[in-house]
Amino acid sequence: MSRAPCPPDRPLVAVTRAAGTNGELAELLRVGGLEVVEVPLIRFTPPADVAAWHAVVQARLAAGGEGWLAVTSPQGARALRETLAALGAGPEACLLRLAVVGAGTAAVLEAAGLHPAFQPSRAEASVLGAELPARPGEVAWHLTSQRSEPALGAALTARGVGYRRVEAYRTEPTRLTLAECAALRRADAVVLASGSAVRALAAQVGVGGTVVVMGEPSAQVARALGFRQVVVAARPGLHELARAVLEAVPSKGTKSRPDQLSDRSVRDE
Repeated sequence: MSRAPCPPDRPLVAVTRAAGTNGELAELLRVGGLEVVEVPLIRFTPPADVAAWHAVVQARLAAGGEGWLAVTSPQGARALRETLAALGAGPEACLLRLAVVGAGTAAVLEAAGLHPAFQPSRAEASVLGAELPARPGEVAWHLTSQRSEPALGAALTARGVGYRRVEAYRTEPTRLTLAECAALRRADAVVLASGSAVRALAAQVGVGGTVVVMGEPSAQVARALGFRQVVVAARPGLHELARAVLEAVPSKGTKSRPDQLSDRSVRDE
């Protein structure tokens, strides 16, 4: 992925989450003095087996507070919220024991009147797996996509906690236009919030240039695919991702620090 330089006072950064979810990050980067272009690399679609997904939710509603539902992305939270509404779930939905990763994920659920029972000390699936207050023999249902990383399941299984992966939605690559590919090649840095986005960028644009990723799992995917300039945010969240971008492509026109806006989880799956 070759790139042409941007004016030195306004480096160009591409944000690549699904359409409609880049607003807060783009604002934060613009406040930091960067030019921002939105090029969604992934899109979300219904699960391959909608009936099976609905059956899982219905079974968990019938079981009340038995077991845990692990929601590790805002899209997983939206899928659950929409399915509960489609099923006409009432007060029994409040009995679900929800464990979430990230403030953004929690906010989606809370907006629907669902209050997470547990959040880990760090917004990472592996930390959720290590800290979830589940006893050996209990079961956690992971509401995720077909491309989710194995960290949560591995951590829970090592503790003797049952793990059930449930496809609540699908993560698919977006087919880029020539103009979008050109914008990604021009960018001084491309921001990637998931391994799926890393793979989509590599497949359609190439592995040159600087990428800023959310978390070590995405960094490992990037390095394995051949990216050489990989910057990893120090912690999950909007602050740290924006800070990593600003450190990778500092702007002479910086107007404000990235920690002046509220933090949100930005990981996609």
